[in-house]
Order: sequence, then structure tokens, then C-alpha cells
Amino acid sequence: MTFGEGLQWLKQGKKIKRSTWDGYWCLSKEPKVTEVTKDQYKRSFDFKNGLIVAVLKDSGGCAPATPYQVDLLAEDWEVVE
Repeated sequence: MTFGEGLQWLKQGKKIKRSTWDGYWCLSKEPKVTEVTKDQYKRSFDFKNGLIVAVLKDSGGCAPATPYQVDLLAEDWEVVE
């Protein structure tokens, strides 16, 4: 499936990934994220429509998803059950 088709699944609450990935992407519905920098400065980000999050299988961590051009053009996206 294409990235565009995968986005539609994300909006429906499903998880998606590339066929070569161990982790996956999901849509977080948390509307506001607050970050505290090392100098204790707080900044907030408001995500009215959610935030696509990359969940890493090996470390179990997560981060905002950042698709590369190769990901956007790939046709090997799949829904994770």
C-alpha cells in the first residue's frame, strides 16, 4: 500500500509500518505536548489533529515520526495488527 493509503489507516486508529521495519507508526491523540529543555525552558506544541509517532521495536522508545522521501514514495506500507 502507498503512504497516502497508510495515512487513512492511521486516521482510523490503526498502526502502520514499512515491510522492512520492526517498529511501527501510530497517531497519538494527545492534543498538547510540553517539552522541558536541559536549561529548564518549557515549550508547548499544540497538535489539534494528533501527532504521528514512531514506536521503535528494539528500544521500546518513541519519537515524532519523520518520513523520508523514500518512505513517502514507497508502496510497501502495511497495517500492523
